[in-house]
Amino acid sequence: MQAQKSEASLIEVYPGSAWPILAGCRLQKKSLLEGRRVRYALLVRRGLTFAQGYSIERPPTHDQLDAALAAYIAHLFGNGKTNDYGINPFQDPSLGTLREGLIVQPTL
Repeated sequence: MQAQKSEASLIEVYPGSAWPILAGCRLQKKSLLEGRRVRYALLVRRGLTFAQGYSIERPPTHDQLDAALAAYIAHLFGNGKTNDYGINPFQDPSLGTLREGLIVQPTL
């Protein structure tokens, strides 16, 4: 099922599965400096810019990179360049909460 931009008020992303899609391969652990460098370079090549002081030698933290990836995926979603999987979110009356729904992933 393809989520429609006009219907969405919230999307869910999963960076752990989105990074390999963008890279075309499995990456080194994000806790390693080289893993952060590769992720940073992937985003910069796609036109993202980061605050002054970050570079390939001194990339952002893995949490900052995951947040930047989530924002990038939201941008792609707004331009119809994503796929999603899972089920639509639904209200769970037994718990009185909204259950997880579709996860949006970039397409290449």
